[in-house]
Amino acid sequence: MTQIDQRSCHEALPLDLLEDHIEKALRLILGDPWDHSHWGGELNDLMTCYVHHKGQQLRAAFLLKGRGAKGRMYAGVEKRGDQINRLTEADADAYFIVHVADVDSRTFDDLRDHSESAARRQGEDVYYCVIDGCELARILKAHDLPLTSEPTNGS
Repeated sequence: MTQIDQRSCHEALPLDLLEDHIEKALRLILGDPWDHSHWGGELNDLMTCYVHHKGQQLRAAFLLKGRGAKGRMYAGVEKRGDQINRLTEADADAYFIVHVADVDSRTFDDLRDHSESAARRQGEDVYYCVIDGCELARILKAHDLPLTSEPTNGS
C-alpha cells in the first residue's frame, strides 16, 4: 500500500478530481459493481450497501464534491444550503461528505445535527463522516488510485 504524508497531502490540495472520478474510485474501493445514474433532484451522489463497519453491512449515502466546488466547504453547501439536509433525508445507516479541499468545522456540526435528526426519525443509530481532500488523497493513494482526473472537454 502506498502512503502519503501530511505535507505531500496539503501540497496536492485542492485535488483535481471530478465527482464522477471520486464516485468510481469509492465504488472500486468498496467493491460496489453498480454504476449509479444521476439526476438534478437526487438526495445523494452515491447510495451503496457495500460499506461495512464492525461486521455489519450499512446503507451509506455520500455527498461528493469534486473540482467544480472551489475552495473550502462551508455548512449547508451550495447556493440553497440544503445539500446536507437532502443527504440525510435518504434512508441510510451512514452519511458521508467527501470534498477535494478543506472542510470548515461548521460542516461537521451541520452533518452531525442532521444525522442525529435522521437517527431520531429512523429510530436507529446512524454514523456520519467527513472526508476532506487530505484524507481523500490518503485513501486514493493507499489503493494506488490517481489523485487527478483526466481532462475532459468542457471541464
